[in-house]
Amino acid sequence: MHQTWDATRVMAVLATVKDNGMSVKEMTQLSGANRSTIYRWMSGGEGQPDYDLVNRLARAIWRRHPELARELVEASGYAWAEPADEPEPEPLIPPEVLAALESAYADDPELLRRAVEAQEAIATERRAEGLSRRQRPAG
Repeated sequence: MHQTWDATRVMAVLATVKDNGMSVKEMTQLSGANRSTIYRWMSGGEGQPDYDLVNRLARAIWRRHPELARELVEASGYAWAEPADEPEPEPLIPPEVLAALESAYADDPELLRRAVEAQEAIATERRAEGLSRRQRPAG
């Protein structure tokens, strides 16, 4: 059954997740959402969160905080189903690419940050293109 989403509850869950040590950067990497999307969710921005993005983030949160994972999905207006034991999601930037960037920009942290953000944006966009085709409400 499709539920109404609750921006206040989504904001509270994400604030708790962040308070428990998961950065916005980690949330973007684990969900496939870009930073502006995560910040929009954290500020109660308009629009129901995307099913696939929320579900991916909830599955990653579930490993550390199962109660928060369930609350995030339900607050977003979707039905919760406890995940099967699944492998960790793939990082946005493959480790070998990240290592190459770190090596190339070792002397310039600002350029490294920009290069990593650019790679994350590309990967996030590619994932979002694939995920949005499968967006669906719980039911």
